[in-house]
Amino acid sequence: MVHMSLGVAVMPPLYQMGRTRKLVAAGDRGQKKEKENRDRKKEIGFTDSEWEQIQRKLSPTEALATVIQNLTVDWANGNITPSGDMEAYRNLILSQVGVDDVTLPDLGAVVCGPLKEAVAEADEFTLSDDVSTFLKIQEEDWAFDAEGQSMEGAGIPEGAKVFLRPHGERWRPSRGDIVLVEVSREDEEPTYTLKRFRKSQPFEVEDGDGELYPLPEDANKKAVAELVAYMVSK
Repeated sequence: MVHMSLGVAVMPPLYQMGRTRKLVAAGDRGQKKEKENRDRKKEIGFTDSEWEQIQRKLSPTEALATVIQNLTVDWANGNITPSGDMEAYRNLILSQVGVDDVTLPDLGAVVCGPLKEAVAEADEFTLSDDVSTFLKIQEEDWAFDAEGQSMEGAGIPEGAKVFLRPHGERWRPSRGDIVLVEVSREDEEPTYTLKRFRKSQPFEVEDGDGELYPLPEDANKKAVAELVAYMVSK
């Protein structure tokens, strides 16, 4: 007598089959949305930093597609009228999402002459929203390039990008604060240097190693801004 074993396929209940199909379909839709958003990132030209912020602010992934879709409809209907180029569209999306860059006047390595004019005529230095938040940078701050080696002892090498916060006439720095010092003589343009504040009467500053830094005795000297943060390129 020959015994035969018959394999029987066990089918899941119909409601499980439907649920499985729905889960697969939802997964496919999620992957499709993620791909669409990656394509949009490349097409519109978001930086990696901007993209990370967008993903943090807009979850799930469909949210960005909705924002872009709504803006596209508004643009087509004439409700919004950016210049028409991709850069304008990108900035519009960033502002709509809430990703805002901070743009500061970049005073460069050497400031000579009235500081107000230098700020007005300065180039721009832009920080992304997440970097400016991390460094606690504000829109009224200045960017400045450290020149020379006198502040290396304080961790600020030559070429570091320094961020300064300007203050009014009544501001008095505390001992040890790193400040931008204005040095001026009558009938001469003022010059500026980054040093560590020691005291105001008589006015004295230190280098990065804590040594007294000589300033002209016959010049007027005052601290006009304080260090907020700095970045060092590696």
